[in-house]
Amino acid sequence: LAPTVTEITLPDEADRTYQVMVRQTNASNDSEDNQPLTSVSEMVEFTVDTSPAFVEVITADSALSTITISYNEDLDPSLVPDAADYEITQGGSDLTVSKVEVDAQNLSNLLLTIDSGLSNGAVRVVYTPSDNLIQDAAGNQSTAGFNSMYVCLSSKDNQ
Repeated sequence: LAPTVTEITLPDEADRTYQVMVRQTNASNDSEDNQPLTSVSEMVEFTVDTSPAFVEVITADSALSTITISYNEDLDPSLVPDAADYEITQGGSDLTVSKVEVDAQNLSNLLLTIDSGLSNGAVRVVYTPSDNLIQDAAGNQSTAGFNSMYVCLSSKDNQ
C-alpha cells in the first residue's frame, strides 16, 4: 500500500508552536468488525522558527576582559562571526577582539574576549557582519549588524 501524505499550509506569520494529532489507518481489515484498523497519536508539538536571532542586551566585565552580547534565542556554536567584524572603542582607544565564541553555559550569549585594555567605563561596540554570520539553533542567519551600542562596563570586584 502506498502511504498517503497530507501537507499542512501555515500562515505567512508562522513562527510559533503548533500542536497536531496524527491518525494512521491500516487497510488490512484485521479488526473484529472487518473495518480498517485506526490509531491516533498523542498530541505532537512542533515549533516553526524562521526568524533570525536579535540582540537583547550587551554587557561587559573588565575583570574577565569580556563583552557579552545576549540574543533572544540560542545560537549555533559552530557558526560565529570573525573577531574582525567587531569594533570596540573605549575612551577613544580601539580594543582588539581576540576570540568570539558562543557561551557553552548559555547558548544565547556570544562572548567577545578582549586582548587587553578593557577597564571600567563606557564601551562602544559596533558589529559589521562579513561572511561568517550569526546563526540561531534553527539555522536562521542574522545579516543585521549594529552601530554605536554603548555598554556600561562593570567589574565583579566593584559590585
